[in-house]
Formats: sequence, C-alpha cells, structure tokens
Amino acid sequence: MGEEVLHSINMDPLRFREVKSPETLSNIFLIYVNLASGHGAVIRDIYSQNVSNFYRYKKQQLTTMAEIIDDKKAMEQENGTFQGKAATSD
Repeated sequence: MGEEVLHSINMDPLRFREVKSPETLSNIFLIYVNLASGHGAVIRDIYSQNVSNFYRYKKQQLTTMAEIIDDKKAMEQENGTFQGKAATSD
C-alpha cells in the first residue's frame, strides 16, 4: 500500500460511535488500545454508552478495558509516548 492510501484511511475512533455490538466494540477496542491508550479510552466510552445494560458481561468487560488502558498508559509513560484521551465531540 502506498503512503497516500495509508494517510487517507480514517482511523478516528469516533467513527464507531454508532456501533452497538459488544463483540464488535471489544474487538475494535483491542486494536485501538494498541495504537494509543487514548483511542482505547474512546472506544471504551462508546462501549459503555452503546452496549445495553442487559448485556451480561458489560461490567466485566468495562473493568477489563480499564485495566488494559491503565497498563497501556503506564507503558506509554515509560517510553515517553503517552497518548491522552482523544477529544470527543458530541
């Protein structure tokens, strides 16, 4: 892939703000948290807002996401690459 194509891909985590599937958001979270902890936090917030409270594993998955974000932040701070939470627009 050319560099132009890579720069044209929308990697903004807010593009998933309409997704409601816990499985889809969990998988997206795992990808985005590895890009930057801030991106993972945005996906976690979308998950928290969009996934039904009746979903059996919601609380457990949110707790796991928070732990992963904290671990990623610690790694970023050690490496000097900390990525704070991305700005959200409502």
